[in-house]
Amino acid sequence: MVTDMETWVADNEGRIIRYLVYKRLFTPYEQEKKYMDESEFDDIHFRFGAIEEAIELGSGEWLLGIRMYDDIDFKPYNIIEYHKLSDIKLSFYERDMEGDTEEECG
Repeated sequence: MVTDMETWVADNEGRIIRYLVYKRLFTPYEQEKKYMDESEFDDIHFRFGAIEEAIELGSGEWLLGIRMYDDIDFKPYNIIEYHKLSDIKLSFYERDMEGDTEEECG
């Protein structure tokens, strides 16, 4: 199924997603590759949230407003994080919609 971003966000309103933020800043130690950094993400644990806003930035880039959720009881926080779509990895697990985080996230 092919759709546009606005339609996708509207069709998935309230869907709880997991996301990781790609690491963009590296220390001089990392830049000189004095050791192997095994993670390309800022954090190794998924954050939970629901996409509430999608803002077109041009050139195919989107800014997403993601309402953060508690990862235990799935209650929404009063915080919306904004990330470029190209800066994050999105995942969806149907069990998250049931409030169950026991599923492996591979």
